[in-house]
Amino acid sequence: MQLGLTYYALGRAQDARERWEAVLRHDPARRDARMYLRLVTERKEAPAQASPPQPPPGFGGDPL
Repeated sequence: MQLGLTYYALGRAQDARERWEAVLRHDPARRDARMYLRLVTERKEAPAQASPPQPPPGFGGDPL
């Protein structure tokens, strides 16, 4: 999970997307990974927003 955020922060959105997809294959219930995938897709459509997605309150930074 955290690796996807790191990739995204480095401007490697495709690598981030692939990592979050891998997280979801391992654990389809991970709402945070699903949220990040949605956000990266939305930002791809609106590239003016360059900041990395932020987790909603209550989500920890547990690595997978």
